[in-house]
Amino acid sequence: MRSTRASTRSCPTTQRATSPPITHTVNLTNLLVVHPDVAAKTLPELIALARRVPGKLTFGSAGNGQSNHLSGEMLRSMAGIDIVHVPYKGSAAAMTDVLAGHISMMFVDLLSAMPQVKAGKLRVIAATGLQRSAAAPEFPTLNESGVAGFNGNSWLGLVGRAGTPKPVLYRLAEVVTRGLLVEGVRQRLLEQGVEPVVGNVRAVRQLHRGGDAPVSNGRKRCRHQARVAPGSGTAGCDARRANRFGKVP
Repeated sequence: MRSTRASTRSCPTTQRATSPPITHTVNLTNLLVVHPDVAAKTLPELIALARRVPGKLTFGSAGNGQSNHLSGEMLRSMAGIDIVHVPYKGSAAAMTDVLAGHISMMFVDLLSAMPQVKAGKLRVIAATGLQRSAAAPEFPTLNESGVAGFNGNSWLGLVGRAGTPKPVLYRLAEVVTRGLLVEGVRQRLLEQGVEPVVGNVRAVRQLHRGGDAPVSNGRKRCRHQARVAPGSGTAGCDARRANRFGKVP
């Protein structure tokens, strides 16, 4: 819902108004990954490359308005670089073309990225949170690597039905939090690339209302500045029309 509100001019807020928050449960960190042939191993190197060849580097996404599209637009806007968006019908298709070298990079979830990273088929540039993720603390964040304030994380929480009594909401929050503190549960979530958090009604209400201000502000700044590769759109990407990064000077 946050992504939808940030990427459209107007969006009904009925759900926010009628669904009382229960608790914040997990944070979802994505990784900015590139094909190994891209001549950059760090975020500063990637930004420098993009500035040397404006409009040549491309980033894939699961589609217009999806979280990895918004993260790419935030990077483009906040770093002041010219990279071209190539939308696909889902992250799997975008990942296939990053692996094949048809597009330069993408933001992708930890669980999908790590097998390809370990196999040497993708290189991690940075992670999307303000702080390093407990699920992958070895990867620096974009925030610490030169794009201050970048926060492309997503979050999940629980909400209740309209009119649910507050004591019931608080009880549900207590039970869920206790479950997330179980070591086996926490470890299983971390193995899936998901970071459990101990939240409460107040915390999730703040997130629901826009507490992740850096994300919201960054998305608003880049909302109307997107560049999309020719031949891409609702029909998906024709990767052969995208600039092949292997030919970038």
